[in-house]
Amino acid sequence: MARIRTIKPDFWTDGKIVQLPFEARLLFIGMWNFADDSGFLGSDLDRIKMQIFPSDEIDIYILIDLLCNAELLGRTDGSLKIHNFTKHQRIAHPTPSRFEKTHESSRKITIPSSVRKAIALKYGCKPGEDKEVNCYYCGKEGRIHWWRNRWGKPTGWINFSLTLDHVNPESLGGETKVENMVLACAHCNKSKGVFDYPRELSRKLTPDLEVEVEVERKGRSAEETKTPRQPKSVDGSFATFWEHYPRRVSKGAAEKAWNKIKPSPELLTTILAKLVEYEASDQWKDEQYIPHPSTWLNRKGWEDEVPAPKRPEGELSYEETNRRLDAAGFPPITRMIPADQVEAHLAAKRAAAK
Repeated sequence: MARIRTIKPDFWTDGKIVQLPFEARLLFIGMWNFADDSGFLGSDLDRIKMQIFPSDEIDIYILIDLLCNAELLGRTDGSLKIHNFTKHQRIAHPTPSRFEKTHESSRKITIPSSVRKAIALKYGCKPGEDKEVNCYYCGKEGRIHWWRNRWGKPTGWINFSLTLDHVNPESLGGETKVENMVLACAHCNKSKGVFDYPRELSRKLTPDLEVEVEVERKGRSAEETKTPRQPKSVDGSFATFWEHYPRRVSKGAAEKAWNKIKPSPELLTTILAKLVEYEASDQWKDEQYIPHPSTWLNRKGWEDEVPAPKRPEGELSYEETNRRLDAAGFPPITRMIPADQVEAHLAAKRAAAK
């Protein structure tokens, strides 16, 4: 339920607030309207985006991470808390918050700025630039954004649309250090704990994320515990797919998705045939509408129906053209004929039949 809140004049000249981009400032104010009387909100960021920026193209994940980075928000797995909310808002009859108890007992998600900078550099993000990245586990696409100030110089604000995950969990003694941190989507970050993942003792990432991991497993030799993060396609089928896919980006994530599918020769044939259909369709004429290969593979794009190409105005379908030919006693054709040429075509057929 939205509520009326107040803005103090000091807000606009606050030393921390003026360093933020205007989108983050507006988001922060908008969150006051949708927070409960104790300053808590749910952790559904897409819902917050629809409440405050329903028709604007903004990256809510980057902006929320920025507000957390600026220590204006506190974040756990299940809720967000606006710091000093009750200090600045006068509420006559506050309603108890349903998030307060769980927020205090939940794990706080706080990453020091020094670690953020080191992680951004580890993933190949240059100061003041953006970098496309992928979830370490499933390949979901994300972004690192290194903010610039109004003079174009890189700032200390570094934010991620994916979450930061401890490879060796904190519950098992893992530390918040760059060598123990990777970027992961929210789903993988949450679900990782319910599966029997091996405890990874050390990890070194290169910018293209081709890494080797030493894994602690009982009863295994040293050779067996060294496993490549992104194994190559044994039969070379990925190379065939990569050669035919029209948009070649994020190769590592695409190969990981391919190895997860493990396509048979029959499925490879089906995938390549579907790519031919898509390339001939209107939908893939513009490269910006072609999904990343990892995204297309993860959602089993070869099982989708390819939209039929749009027919030029005045052009008859095969069915309508053949219906007219059949009515005139002629065999069907296998190509479309513009409407203004149908009568001439029928006349030519009649003349040839005499």
